[in-house]
Amino acid sequence: MKKILSALLLLMLVSTPVLFAEDVKTYFPNGKVQMETSGNTMRQYYENGQMMSEVHSNNNGDPTGVGKMFYQDGKLMREDDYEKKIWKQYGPDGNLMAEGKM
Repeated sequence: MKKILSALLLLMLVSTPVLFAEDVKTYFPNGKVQMETSGNTMRQYYENGQMMSEVHSNNNGDPTGVGKMFYQDGKLMREDDYEKKIWKQYGPDGNLMAEGKM
């Protein structure tokens, strides 16, 4: 359930224009980084330290480049290519499960 909620939160963040006005870091109780913004990039992490997601935005706050989501073991879960307007979903084994247009 926690993974599903995290994925839904990320999808909301990716679909909503966001401007990262300043560098920010938030932390888990264990001291590891939970989320960080730097310039126009936002990264979220699992409590084990693996990256959960990475999203870039342009100066208008619109997603740009390639956004990525990862499984807790670090394997790629999803890629959203905002320039080509396509997305790809991968299974835990790394195999392409689905793809489509945005």
